Amino acid sequence: MFSCGKGKKKTYLVLLTGLLFTTATIAGCLNNSPNTGQASSPKAAGIAQSADQSRYSRHHMERGSRLPVVDRTGAVLAADRETVSVYINPFIVPSDRSWVPVLAEILELPPDTITGILDRSEDLVWLREDLTSEQVKRLKSLNLNGLKTTVQAAREYPYGEAAVPVVGFVDHGGIGLDGVEYFYEKLLAPGKCSSDTIKTPNLRLTIEHSVQLAAQKELAAQLQRLSAEKGCMVVMDIRNGEVLALASLPSLDPDNFWEHPETSTVNHALEADVDPAVILPVVGYMAEQRTELESKSRQETGEDPAGRTDGTDRKNSRSRKGRSRCRWQEVAAGLVIWSPWSAEELADLPRYPGLAEDLCTLGFGQPTGIDLPGESTGSMNPAIRYSWNPDAGSGIKASPIQILKAFSDLFSNGSRVYPHVALNAPRTAGVSPAQADQAWLSDELKTRIRRKLSVRRGPSLCSIKWSTADKAPSRKDPAQVSVLGFWPAESPVVSYILCLDGVKRDPRTRRGTLGRTLRIAKQAARIPMTRDPALNEPGFVQASGGPASLETHRKKTASGRNRMPDLSGRTMREAYSILRPLGLDMEITGSGTIRSQYPAPGTSLKGISSCRVECRPLSLM
Repeated sequence: MFSCGKGKKKTYLVLLTGLLFTTATIAGCLNNSPNTGQASSPKAAGIAQSADQSRYSRHHMERGSRLPVVDRTGAVLAADRETVSVYINPFIVPSDRSWVPVLAEILELPPDTITGILDRSEDLVWLREDLTSEQVKRLKSLNLNGLKTTVQAAREYPYGEAAVPVVGFVDHGGIGLDGVEYFYEKLLAPGKCSSDTIKTPNLRLTIEHSVQLAAQKELAAQLQRLSAEKGCMVVMDIRNGEVLALASLPSLDPDNFWEHPETSTVNHALEADVDPAVILPVVGYMAEQRTELESKSRQETGEDPAGRTDGTDRKNSRSRKGRSRCRWQEVAAGLVIWSPWSAEELADLPRYPGLAEDLCTLGFGQPTGIDLPGESTGSMNPAIRYSWNPDAGSGIKASPIQILKAFSDLFSNGSRVYPHVALNAPRTAGVSPAQADQAWLSDELKTRIRRKLSVRRGPSLCSIKWSTADKAPSRKDPAQVSVLGFWPAESPVVSYILCLDGVKRDPRTRRGTLGRTLRIAKQAARIPMTRDPALNEPGFVQASGGPASLETHRKKTASGRNRMPDLSGRTMREAYSILRPLGLDMEITGSGTIRSQYPAPGTSLKGISSCRVECRPLSLM
């Protein structure tokens, strides 16, 4: 009896030990696993982690300064500034908690928030950042053991949500989560950048801040006017693929990104959810004109004296000289297109052998290689070989940047167009703008396409696509709208695309709405074609054709003020607001307030293009 009872005890002990071990293992896995219910992607996981303020502890304290991000003119888009944060150690502070109401009043926080933080079993918890000098003074007079303030770098975005689609944002630990902040993390992060990888004290982008702001404002107006849910607008230099503006809505405040839904972090210019019906007629017209030119060439060389085209020629050539008049045409149920072709021509244009091959050559179903994270590759239906059936859908999905690249390739000057947003960063392998031109895109063919699509008012092409439930877009049956165009009409410099989704009002009933996008293109076409001066690359060429220099441009904006101002003791934002009206760039070293500058205050601005400032943090507590 005794031996049997002893054996049972041993068995119970073994089972109990195994049960405890299994429970501890499962609990550890649950605590350490990512929150899959809230974060379905790496970017979303990073945002979800950053929303947990308990994460802002030692990593946040030890954060260093990142390189600034500037636009093509030197305007600061993102840079670190000095900020003061306060932390608390729940294990060291006095246990009576009579000081909680006083601390809450100083930090402008609810007392319950601080009490909840004290109940956590953590040794160091972040309370608040960006304290004022008065708050720091009062905290010091409180003389509370376990309370610590620290001076550190905080990322600042002067243009807010307008630049987020390109610049992106960082978390409180200073790690890039989106845009160039994420894509060029190794260049921007403290201690990771070397002179071998980047030759300037900042990351210079291709966008121009005034055009970016104008594009964001116009996009917001289009969304409101047409009752659309989301959209994007991209303006690109056809000559070199430089993205001059990239707007996407809805957007978010980079300083409070965790308060916005995950859908606000989507860059719609990179999402492959657009039906490229707007550009397919051009592809068909291009094939038609290519066949005609090949037939003409054979006749001139005597290879085809009868003018045969091997069965691929059209019955009626639709090559026209001069500018064509655009109009709306119903192509199929739920699809209307604004173009210079008639309804019959539109129905027949995209039907020829080799359609899929030409679409692949133009880059559909492939990434453009733009230096922004999250680009979708799109899709190509293998069944599309000879024709495009608008009634059944095109079977193609592309991103707006892919469609714009393909459209720009039709006018590029001797080379393929590869979109990019960074001027002075190493290019991704295989994304050099110096690639060979497509053999089948001759200068004569480009000229014919340009003449066909050349317009002085409004876009060159536009499509409105919705389901067949109603005769026009409505709240029950919203549409997808795509707009394509270029400027100037005679010699294209920039191309642009506008994509709107969830459109509940018919654009055809709001005359001139879509044509307003051309104003942004005209503004962008006046931007000089630039290269970073630090890379010893060619100088500036005026977009209108005449040579110009950045120095000349800066002198025009100087307005007679020709002396270097005194920036000592000022913050980065204050210095920026002083230098920008003078046409001067700002090169920043360190973080905090400005302690020294070069050139010195009072120096003549003749021949000076930038001011180098050295910042140092304040000493606190």
